[in-house]
Amino acid sequence: MAQATQVTQATTDTAGWTWSSVIVGVIASLVIQAMLIMLGIGVGLLSMGSSADTAEFAWAAFGWWACSGIIAAFVGGWIAGALSPMVDPRMKGVAGLTTWAVATLIVLGVAGVAGGTGGTIMSNLAGPTAETSARLGRPSQAENVGQAGPARPDPGALESAQRHLSAAMLASFVALLIGAGVAYAGGSMARTMPGRAYRTV
Repeated sequence: MAQATQVTQATTDTAGWTWSSVIVGVIASLVIQAMLIMLGIGVGLLSMGSSADTAEFAWAAFGWWACSGIIAAFVGGWIAGALSPMVDPRMKGVAGLTTWAVATLIVLGVAGVAGGTGGTIMSNLAGPTAETSARLGRPSQAENVGQAGPARPDPGALESAQRHLSAAMLASFVALLIGAGVAYAGGSMARTMPGRAYRTV
């Protein structure tokens, strides 16, 4: 009877998925990334001189965005795994991966509503590609204004911006894949929070 009770409890612990750990991980991930973005913007604007190269500064901003996102993904995944009631490290990793996925959807959704403007923290969470894609869309809107509107952009500059956006999108794809991997690793590496009794199968 005691053995049957232990097996039942162990099965319940292994299968006990909860969204509360994922939600806490998402909140922690977003807060940490927002704080790192604020730090990066502050340090970047203070260190940027008047003669700074725009392309060089843009890639530096992208590098900071990618690193902050990876750090935030790991911490969020670790918190989700530590708070998860499941014992299996692989399932804890799944909780961390789910945290990364939900946080990514929230960031992309809010950045889309923000319209790619660089003046808000949430739009900066989406990375430099959001502002670049917004700039590419502005010339087509200005062409319908007529002579009163601004001059049409230089085709060479437009092609250069398109190449920059393409490279940034590919780099963002790689950065998000790394973020997914470290979120899974953080969740699977997390240990059970103190004060909770778990049994293994």
